[in-house]
Amino acid sequence: MNKQHIYLAALWHDIGKFWQRSEGKLKFKKHQLLSTKFVMELYDNNPIIKELVALHHTKDLNASPLTGVPKKLAEIVCEADTLASGERQSDAGVKLIRQESIFNRVW
Repeated sequence: MNKQHIYLAALWHDIGKFWQRSEGKLKFKKHQLLSTKFVMELYDNNPIIKELVALHHTKDLNASPLTGVPKKLAEIVCEADTLASGERQSDAGVKLIRQESIFNRVW
């Protein structure tokens, strides 16, 4: 297990959303399952990347039997997912500021 596993899991954890939305009918209800299927094919069934992608939501991670280092890696990917989706969540009394693309300033 290494940093590359975290990087790849963080990169691909939501790829299932694209797959899910591109299909007229959903084969799976959860995008995590589609993301897991994608990384299994892409990385020859790498069990570490598979687990990190499959468990990138807090609810799924808490229900998993993972322990030790694999759980710590999954917690990192899960926290990154939570932080990345933070712009869609609003806390009481917190003003959300949209990020601006640097390309908006190119002349």
